[in-house]
Amino acid sequence: FLGQNVKGYEKKGKKSKPSSSEEYILQHIGQVLAMSSPKKVFIIGAGPSGLVALKEMLEAGLDVICVEAKPQIGGLFSVSYEELYTTTTNMFLAFSDFPPKGNLKYWSKDEYLQYLGEYVDHFGLRKYIKLNTAVKKCVLDEHTGKWKILTKAWQSRRGEMRRGSISFRGDVEPAPVKSRRSSTVFRIKAAPGYTYNADFLIVASGTNQVPRVPDLPNCSAEIVHSADFTNAESLCK
Repeated sequence: FLGQNVKGYEKKGKKSKPSSSEEYILQHIGQVLAMSSPKKVFIIGAGPSGLVALKEMLEAGLDVICVEAKPQIGGLFSVSYEELYTTTTNMFLAFSDFPPKGNLKYWSKDEYLQYLGEYVDHFGLRKYIKLNTAVKKCVLDEHTGKWKILTKAWQSRRGEMRRGSISFRGDVEPAPVKSRRSSTVFRIKAAPGYTYNADFLIVASGTNQVPRVPDLPNCSAEIVHSADFTNAESLCK
């Protein structure tokens, strides 16, 4: 009925004026469409938890963006020390909807990162991930119930991201952004001074972001936190 009447507005080059009842119907349809638009979800962190959250939210039909301060996905695994091996086998570490290939084994860091990359490509997640982007501030608007999120282009120094992507240490030259693959819907009507608006916020940046170094006054040896450890060669010089 509605489609016929909408088409009926134009007959042989002449536009007919909709009746008051038709105007009401069109206005009501517009309100319903606005209410049925997908909720916006903002995810901080593209490590294992953030990637799974991204995939699940997309499957639920939501409008999602995931930002990652590091230049690649994988969370702390992407910047961990060189000879890292997982302490859980691939069969238990893999996601249930994307089983690992090959035999039972303990993955190296590189093998696990390769698995995560294959997971991202299999479910088509890359276009929803914005790398080299750190979150500077998140504020929940008590009036609208929505999140206002401020992001910042981020270029990490070697080892820095292992010391906390949410901890800003001085001014850093912005990373060049070649393309903005993030959803343009998020940027519409964003609060002044903020980058994104979102209905829901998922924090998947990890629980161990900022290293804690103990105070050992009687220790004369060099104290190296695991966040700063890259390989044994650096300590054997």
